[in-house]
Amino acid sequence: MNPLLLALSMLFALGAEARNTDSLRWAPEWGAELITEQQVTTKGRYRSATEGDAFIRKNCANLLRLQANLPIAHGFSVDVGSLSTFMTAKESIGDDLQTFSNLDAERIPFALSQCGVNWNAGDHHSLFLGIRNMNEDYFCSPVTSLFTNSSCGIFPTISANYDIANYPVASVGVHYRYGPTPSPSPKGRGEVTSPINGSSEDVVSTPLHSREGSGVCLQVSLYNGRGYNRFTGRENVFRFCPKDDGLFGLAEVQYHRGGSSYFLGSSIYLSPSTRTHEYSATKPLSSIESPPSGDTWGSLSFTPWAYTEQRINDRLSIIAGYSHAFDTSPQSGGLRGAACRDFAGLGGRYAWDRAELGVFTDYANFAEGSEWATEFTCMVTLTPHFFLQPSVHAIFMPEATTTFQGAATLRLGVAF
Repeated sequence: MNPLLLALSMLFALGAEARNTDSLRWAPEWGAELITEQQVTTKGRYRSATEGDAFIRKNCANLLRLQANLPIAHGFSVDVGSLSTFMTAKESIGDDLQTFSNLDAERIPFALSQCGVNWNAGDHHSLFLGIRNMNEDYFCSPVTSLFTNSSCGIFPTISANYDIANYPVASVGVHYRYGPTPSPSPKGRGEVTSPINGSSEDVVSTPLHSREGSGVCLQVSLYNGRGYNRFTGRENVFRFCPKDDGLFGLAEVQYHRGGSSYFLGSSIYLSPSTRTHEYSATKPLSSIESPPSGDTWGSLSFTPWAYTEQRINDRLSIIAGYSHAFDTSPQSGGLRGAACRDFAGLGGRYAWDRAELGVFTDYANFAEGSEWATEFTCMVTLTPHFFLQPSVHAIFMPEATTTFQGAATLRLGVAF
């Protein structure tokens, strides 16, 4: 039996025993969120007068998230989260490099976003061990969570370069956080706080707690170097094999003061041996019977990032961020290679009554060429459990055959 499954089974048994004691307050928490999004894209070729053929494509993307927190002993809990996705189109209808909608994913009936044990030691330390999606912890601040473009989640210098624990996949890992225990959100359990956010092929979890307090926070994570969403076969989510997949780590320092937040972090990827890396990059993992012999480890690659969410007044906040991918050798940079080298973005959010207005524009330098993307969005909280969010995207790719693409989305979310 898988050691991780055995450990979780023992902890569930411990929780069942502990519930019979008077010393434990058994108060499980659960929640669910369903988001559906109508998408329309139009694109045109403008290389010459004879290439001005614009056409429209449509899609409906859907995401269902389930989450539960099960206390099992003093300071210990089991955190479980899942996701299910469905698109009417067989693939994304956008030809952009950054992925204009963070809901886009293959059709997945059921996958784990997290499943493991969380330990809270006092008011400042927490440690999670198990299956986890990095979107639970990184790039899920209040302003970034408003926008629907994938690059407002995990920056593409990370998400486009590595097959890591990023929506819609997860992997075995450990996550440590130091900082004041976040205060509960003013909205109750199951109430809409903001739409789910994401990266290129990823969705970032809606922050469950307010980050408006002051102080310094530190978080560090270490994952298996490749993410999965299956339950059987070699590509199963319980797999931990650094020899074939490498190791992926992240570290971030946050500073919060007066409603403003500042983030500085970096990822580090330790690749498998060069020969194993190249072999795995050209064939699905399930087709590999025994990787060829080679050095135990390959090389290191680093991707630092920095961004700030600056509060101007009670209604207005601005965001600015930058990231660059460094490679220590031509073979490093993850299983996909260094697909994105640079990313820079600037935007703002304005809150008015039940509505949040936002604009964000960014530049990303990919191996295929550069891309400029701008998003205008408005999220309206209709009730504590429903939100409506229309968005418009303008995408410009000067080196591509299709130089311009427009997209419009209408997102409806319900939480309970």
